[in-house]
Amino acid sequence: MTTLIGQEFGGYRIISRVGKGGMATIYKAFQASLDRYVAVKVMPPSSIRWLERWIMLMVRGSFTGMLNRATYCFQSQIGRC
Repeated sequence: MTTLIGQEFGGYRIISRVGKGGMATIYKAFQASLDRYVAVKVMPPSSIRWLERWIMLMVRGSFTGMLNRATYCFQSQIGRC
């Protein structure tokens, strides 16, 4: 997979790779429109059962977006790049 570090997409500039799991790679990114650093989860389209994992991520995003507590971080955008 080509490195995303230094690239910009969806309003996020990728700074560094934070970690990699079985489903996705997590990157530290900068969102210039809100002047903040964020975590971006990137799933490769070639992953097994990609559509199922995409749906699972969408469901997780919907639920975490509803949480409103100081100790929780939230997901503010889901999309394709």
